[in-house]
Amino acid sequence: MDKLVLVVEDDADICNILVEMLHDAGYKAMGAENGVRALELVSALNFNLVITDLAMPQMDGNALLKRLAESSPAVPVIVTTANPKELEPSPVVRSTIAKPFDLEQLLVVVEKYIL
Repeated sequence: MDKLVLVVEDDADICNILVEMLHDAGYKAMGAENGVRALELVSALNFNLVITDLAMPQMDGNALLKRLAESSPAVPVIVTTANPKELEPSPVVRSTIAKPFDLEQLLVVVEKYIL
C-alpha cells in the first residue's frame, strides 16, 4: 500500500522540492500552500504523515496542529521551522526540524514516523 504524505509549505519552491524528494523516495506526496488547504485535503484523503511549516498565511502551523489534533490525532506530524521556539506543544508532533535542513535528514525522520 502506498504511503501518502502531505507537505504544508507556503514557499512553492520548497514545497515542490519536498514533494519531489518524497516521490523519489517511493512515497506518494502532495502539497498544500497553507493550513486551510491542508485541512481540506486531510478531510478528503487518508494521509500517513504530515510535514508542515509554522509560518504561513491564512492559517499558521500552530493553528493547523490544533485542528489536526482534533480531527486526525493518529496522523503523525513533522514540523519544519526557522523558529523552533514558536512551536506550541501538540500531541500530534513527532519531530521538529530546524530550517535550513538537509533533505536526507528529513527522509530519515519521515521513515521513522510514517504510519
